[in-house]
Amino acid sequence: MFFSRDSLVLLAIFFLAMLTEVLHAPRDWPFWLSWFRPHFTVLVVLLWATYYSGSINFILIWLLGLLLDVLYGSLLGVNAGLLVLISFLAWKFYERFVSYSYFQQVVLVFLACFLYRMILCSIAQDNLVNILMDALISSSVSSVLWPFFQTFVRKLYQR
Repeated sequence: MFFSRDSLVLLAIFFLAMLTEVLHAPRDWPFWLSWFRPHFTVLVVLLWATYYSGSINFILIWLLGLLLDVLYGSLLGVNAGLLVLISFLAWKFYERFVSYSYFQQVVLVFLACFLYRMILCSIAQDNLVNILMDALISSSVSSVLWPFFQTFVRKLYQR
């Protein structure tokens, strides 16, 4: 079977994460408030690859990344390739990642989100200050939310 129960639950969570990715702040708000938006899709992929490594499906992650490319209107395959790369590296080292403390996991999640965002923003060729601030702040918010996010999803998943 192409989809297991694990894949279907995480697929639903991924679609919710994609929904939060495309929601924007109102136009009246300053542009820098969007820097505080976490990367839920990266968090879901990391969670999928580390804690549910037996049900990971790289083809499904590739297709979801292509859908994310279409939602963003970005170069086709960029998000897909980055998400597959992140999921492969997390899957490859999942035993080590799971055994780390929360602080070490937060640091690794920050690095994954930071590199993901830097590559995406460098392809868009924005202003360097905007790229760095966006990558630093959104990656920091994502990494701070990681312990709460993974605890919430794992409790939700076990029901």
